[in-house]
Amino acid sequence: MKELLRDEYDDFIKSYEEPKTTGLRVNTLKMSKEELLNLDLYNLTQIPWAEEGFYYNEEVDRPGKSPLHESGAYYLQEPSAMSVVPHLDIQEGDKVLDMCAAPGGKSTYILSKLNDTGLLVSNEINPTRIRALGENLERFGARNCIITNTDSNNLRKVFTGYFDKIVIDAPCSGQGMFRKDEVAIEDWSYAKVLECQSIQKDIIRDGYDMLNNGGILVYSTCTFAKEENEDVINEFISEYKDAKLIEMQRIWPHKVKGEAVVEGFFDDERGRGMTMDMKNVLGSHVKSAERTVMMRKDKSLEVCDKIVSPDDKPVLYSWRMVTSAEPKVRKNGIVLKSGGKKMKMEYFTYNMMEV
Repeated sequence: MKELLRDEYDDFIKSYEEPKTTGLRVNTLKMSKEELLNLDLYNLTQIPWAEEGFYYNEEVDRPGKSPLHESGAYYLQEPSAMSVVPHLDIQEGDKVLDMCAAPGGKSTYILSKLNDTGLLVSNEINPTRIRALGENLERFGARNCIITNTDSNNLRKVFTGYFDKIVIDAPCSGQGMFRKDEVAIEDWSYAKVLECQSIQKDIIRDGYDMLNNGGILVYSTCTFAKEENEDVINEFISEYKDAKLIEMQRIWPHKVKGEAVVEGFFDDERGRGMTMDMKNVLGSHVKSAERTVMMRKDKSLEVCDKIVSPDDKPVLYSWRMVTSAEPKVRKNGIVLKSGGKKMKMEYFTYNMMEV
């Protein structure tokens, strides 16, 4: 860190003696910024890099205890974490992947940007964290979103060349969490830095393969280690000659009000299926839950959930997203939603039948 920061190193160390920063982000699917501000509930200050985000002082205000929080009117999120999604330049109708999604901060932000159009795939490999992801997405009012529970390699096999935008909030050694989480300090080691770096290199390659032509990938971490940030990005850029580095930036806690975020942005120039156990998302409400995600040869996406209730009654829920210039009503299904600027038109069909 001394080599990286040089004359700023002492200021960086002193920043760890300051209180952590806290923020909230308005769910514009449920209320506008103006509506929240007009309620005059908290002393809010605009976060400069997030149009929907505000700083608040947790020693004075407790927005997490409000019914508005429980109803999904806003999401509590560390301010620097809000810097990632705006760089995706999400347009209504985009197909977006949040590859490491739990607990849902970036996924909920993506949903606000999509404005009930397009599709969000929220993936989380850790089965113990995926239930929190599902709860947060449900509270936020997610309609155009599916949750997957698998690794990046399996995603790549199904979604090659599919997404317009991808965000990778990569698993990391967590140096940026030292000010807010003492466990992160105890858990850190240089061996962990190298272990995370190996995982990050695989994830970013798999993510790039899932971009369609002209897509954007944002890579971010909450750590300062050069090995997990610049080194990962520079090796990737040298390996993938058709990838263009748009921008790289760091958020330092001694310079701005936020913890650590490092980001890299890429431009891309260029039916398989999988099944996963989703019981952790629904918990005790179901006896079992299995999700199948299939990319069809016509580039439509089909999702099928087979759920067995506690009384052993199986139900099949399925829907399909297609791209077409003309409205279509599928057999045994109805059109639920259309719209989107990037695709000509999107349609969701929904079936429910006992099996």
